[in-house]
Amino acid sequence: MNTTDAVHTACAPERFALRLAISRLGFLSFAEKKLLEKKLDTLSRLALLSIDDLSLLIGRVIDTKLWRTQDAERLADSDQKIMAAFRIAVMFYDDPLWPPLLNEIYDPPYALFYRGNPAVLTPQKKACVSIVGTRRPTGRGMQSTADLAFALAEKGYTVVSGLALGTDACAHSGALRSVAGKTAAVLGSGVDTITPASNKNIAAAILNSDGCILSEYAPGVGAEKWHFPQRNRIISALSAATVIMEAPAGSGALITADFALEQNRELCFHTCALDYPEAPSAKPLSAAQKKRQVKNYIEEGARIVSDAQDVLSLLAPEYVEL
Repeated sequence: MNTTDAVHTACAPERFALRLAISRLGFLSFAEKKLLEKKLDTLSRLALLSIDDLSLLIGRVIDTKLWRTQDAERLADSDQKIMAAFRIAVMFYDDPLWPPLLNEIYDPPYALFYRGNPAVLTPQKKACVSIVGTRRPTGRGMQSTADLAFALAEKGYTVVSGLALGTDACAHSGALRSVAGKTAAVLGSGVDTITPASNKNIAAAILNSDGCILSEYAPGVGAEKWHFPQRNRIISALSAATVIMEAPAGSGALITADFALEQNRELCFHTCALDYPEAPSAKPLSAAQKKRQVKNYIEEGARIVSDAQDVLSLLAPEYVEL
């Protein structure tokens, strides 16, 4: 039985379709999606709701143009067809496969669509470690990222990143150098689309090595700019520690750093982050971006690491093999 079949047998078809439709309602919080699921029993009932009906059920005024009742059933049907074609499975928040660390964060995802092996997200007696950084790493940064990912994978830790250009690609590739290395990629689009296309070979290697590609976005959903900060919260949440390699001021990698701190995860910066050359910004940085600078995190107590052993020394004892 493949994973997609397993999902269908674990959940009645009508309820499964309802949950798929609810997972697409990005304007609702996790708690609101759960409430909606509790109050409805079929997709057809959801499809009959006006935006005012939805507001009454949720208990707040919902002002969005994203709710189009006529699309609910069509999209749920389309999702299932794409899932079958691409061998995509889905797990919901109450699934036995669900990574327990996600339950610790504010507004966790309601569902995760995935290809590959979700067991790598909960490595036995080990942990996931996230490695992120700039899309424009230096030569030293690329080598350091690959070496760190390889060393962690060699010790049985799953390397999590976002399959972006630069640092992310080096992290996944480094983990894949290990014979038994496992890595997971969290996307800002549906898992049927690999963005950027230049990383399709890495995505294929992840799947061929029993890794996992996952997203909270349904199949067919494109990579929108605002998806990536949301994606970053999952990258940090899945892991016991997040390592920032190189990151200019205002970098998206530093948004991941903020999430790691908010989620009470270990946050550390690789030594190569300290020497990353700051190029002049094309436009002035916002106040929030100015605050997101490597030196500020270091001054506030973030650890500096140079190798896998330094990273492992920060983890809780239950995650470290004696």
